[in-house]
Amino acid sequence: MIDNWFANGCFNFSWYVQAEVQFSLITSIIFIVYGKRRLFAYILIYGFLITSFIFVCVFSQQLPSSIQSAISEEAILFFQAFYSHWFFYMVGVELAFLFEK
Repeated sequence: MIDNWFANGCFNFSWYVQAEVQFSLITSIIFIVYGKRRLFAYILIYGFLITSFIFVCVFSQQLPSSIQSAISEEAILFFQAFYSHWFFYMVGVELAFLFEK
């Protein structure tokens, strides 16, 4: 389930399933921490949010911006990597924690 980290993987079309498994594994650790120490879990979540936002901004600026290069190997690898979608996933986790009842 780490095939989306490499350029010439076996199942490049299943990048979303692999990214979802990686998200689930990492957030399950956050949920375990949340059950034991809520303040540390919030610090962890906000740390992930800030670093992932900075990471996506920095790496997306390095990608070419023309239409022809949007389908380049670099752009496809960035899009398929789980860390390019990590910020949006963590926003959902944060909203789940905020609206917990």
